[in-house]
Amino acid sequence: MILLAAMFAMFQAVFAGAASAGMSGGLTEGLVADGAIAGGGSVIVFLPQILILENLG
Repeated sequence: MILLAAMFAMFQAVFAGAASAGMSGGLTEGLVADGAIAGGGSVIVFLPQILILENLG
């Protein structure tokens, strides 16, 4: 129960801080910023390694 209470308090603190800093965007904005752009960036970072391993195998 102590762990759950600590996790809930941390969750509330993070989202309260984000809301007060003006980072409360809509669903579409969050989907584009956190989903498409961050996901695409992750693929681009590993693309050279993927291509090198594909050519070796």
